[in-house]
Amino acid sequence: MGFFDRIRKKRRNPQENVLTEKEEELLEEGIERRIRKQQEQENIEDYEPAFSYEEDREEEFPVSGGQTREEYVQAIVDNCEQIIETERQKKHAKIEYQAVTEYLSDLQKIERMEADEKKLLEDAADKVIRLTKEREDYQQKEIHTSNPRFRILRNYERNIMEDLKRMREQEEYSKKVKNDLRQLTAEKDSLKYEYKELFRKQEALKKIAIATFALVISLFVLFWVLSVGLKQSMVIPYSMTVLMAAGIAGYVFFESYRNRYDHALIGKKINRAISLTNKVKIKYINNTSSLDYSYSKYNVENSMELEYLLKEYTKAKEQERTYRSNTERLDHYRSKLVDILELHKVKDSEIWIYQASALVDLAEFEGIKKNLENRRERLKEKMNYNLQVKDDCFLKLHQILEQKEELREEVLKQLEKYHITL
Repeated sequence: MGFFDRIRKKRRNPQENVLTEKEEELLEEGIERRIRKQQEQENIEDYEPAFSYEEDREEEFPVSGGQTREEYVQAIVDNCEQIIETERQKKHAKIEYQAVTEYLSDLQKIERMEADEKKLLEDAADKVIRLTKEREDYQQKEIHTSNPRFRILRNYERNIMEDLKRMREQEEYSKKVKNDLRQLTAEKDSLKYEYKELFRKQEALKKIAIATFALVISLFVLFWVLSVGLKQSMVIPYSMTVLMAAGIAGYVFFESYRNRYDHALIGKKINRAISLTNKVKIKYINNTSSLDYSYSKYNVENSMELEYLLKEYTKAKEQERTYRSNTERLDHYRSKLVDILELHKVKDSEIWIYQASALVDLAEFEGIKKNLENRRERLKEKMNYNLQVKDDCFLKLHQILEQKEELREEVLKQLEKYHITL
């Protein structure tokens, strides 16, 4: 914003500021663009003026007595510089005045539109406002297909459903295999326990056999001593002892045989369990390796996470399609709005894309119009003021020539230097 704009804002009545900050910025942007365009056409550079309104320019203090030649020469130079500066200010003010006038002219063209055409313009503006709001809402959302994790899904989009299905099957299979491994491990531990119990049973049978042999020998000795000492027959005790020994021996041999059979059978069962465990472990390792690859491929922990990501990605794609559709429709209605305005010779039709709300809100439209009218009036005052300052400077130069005829050559020299025609 230039120097004069800041001065105008200080002098403006607060009640006149009927526009919002955003509307004010859009208005300034449109006017500044027209000013720059005009400056480029007339090859005028932007500048910062040395003075502006009357309150910034003090009257010269009256000096009594005669001034020296140097003081008169300095006064001539000062007035010439002020003339050049006022001319520059007037030229720039004129350009801004033309820009504001053109802007006002655009507003008047819009006001003079036929009711049916104005309705078409308002409909297009309303669509632009609504679609722009939708676009801004989408841009504020966190879900976008540009998400790095979504880019992975996009790369494998064609096979992702098959991979997800296979991942679920592999996870279910992994659960079954783990359960099988637990059962096999439990069975194997149980068989090993039984295997150890057979050894303990066999040791017990050996102890029974030894104890029985010792008992039989002892009884035989006892019976022999009694038969010798008492001179009695010990046939029955001998027979009973032999029968007892035979029964115990039969039991020991039977249990020993059964233990050997169970030993061989349990050994086979243990080997079978080990073999099955090894096979299941191989399947488990292969399945786990395949799962790890799938997890790494999609950068997930499990199929549930992949399924969640897939849902979010699908949602983001849908929103992206809506966004693209919104963009196409927004471009359509923007072009339609511009076409309607250009049809009615509105010079800066594109600025209304960003001021579409003023086309459907009469209060806002009137606010822009009032702001421009006030601004044009201040610019007119500014140009008149600079013209007055310029006339005062010429008057002072004439007074110097009347008072000091001998300075005519100096005055003409300075006028020629600054390209000023007296």
